[in-house]
Amino acid sequence: MENIITIGISFMIRAKNEEKTIETAILSLSELKIPYEIIVILNDCTDQTKNIVQKLIKEGNQPISIYEYNYKISRPGLENLVTPISFPQSPIKFYQFCLDKCKREWIFRYDADFQASPKLIDWLNNSTQLFCQKSSLFYKIRLAAKFGNISNNEYYLSNAFVGVSKYTFWEVPIWQQQTINLEHTDLCIYHNSQLSEVKSYWYEKSWFENDLSEEAVKIKGKYKICLELIGGIEPIGMARASNPECDKPFLKILSSKSFLESNDIFLNL
Repeated sequence: MENIITIGISFMIRAKNEEKTIETAILSLSELKIPYEIIVILNDCTDQTKNIVQKLIKEGNQPISIYEYNYKISRPGLENLVTPISFPQSPIKFYQFCLDKCKREWIFRYDADFQASPKLIDWLNNSTQLFCQKSSLFYKIRLAAKFGNISNNEYYLSNAFVGVSKYTFWEVPIWQQQTINLEHTDLCIYHNSQLSEVKSYWYEKSWFENDLSEEAVKIKGKYKICLELIGGIEPIGMARASNPECDKPFLKILSSKSFLESNDIFLNL
């Protein structure tokens, strides 16, 4: 059955072992007066994240739904580069699963360590022309997510977000055509984690490391080729958002595009 989309915002939270921050992330939305829902998608969680979200659901103060996606997802970096987008371990597949759960017109790509500022909440509540009636236009709204003094400005909020495609180490949004850009980087979200903090899942083995299937063996071979290009080691958490440690490996991969394609490794799909 096709999803029935209603007015308001779906806060799409993808969570992997976020027990330290997810309650704050959700509760920071509790003063919203516009129609909204909070969609939490647990990805192979092994900590208390699920129990925390279930507790908030039982309290009944916010419209929260919880789903699980139990494939180990390729992390940003070389894993994402070598994983085919058709695989369930691809962020592309995972994102589509998440989007299919959202029932509101607007999608807010809301991280599990976000904390919405009071100024942002106030603006959302007073933007009823956007969020309380069906729009005939497509918008994407750039907001600021702050790690202390570092600001990561992205189009986190949109009614034109239809999915993601692969761009080298990362996934990038796909938008509807003729989208209107709105700049609101004066409205911020705070990260309740530090850029220097490397989350535990970055220390886990790659999804294909212990997989003996023919497809996984091929992917491991491609991964080895990429490793050799960047010097033999992929630093832990290399491709995290705003991490300057990623710059040199990224440029090396970009400059090796033809060589990689000759080995069936494609940067952009």
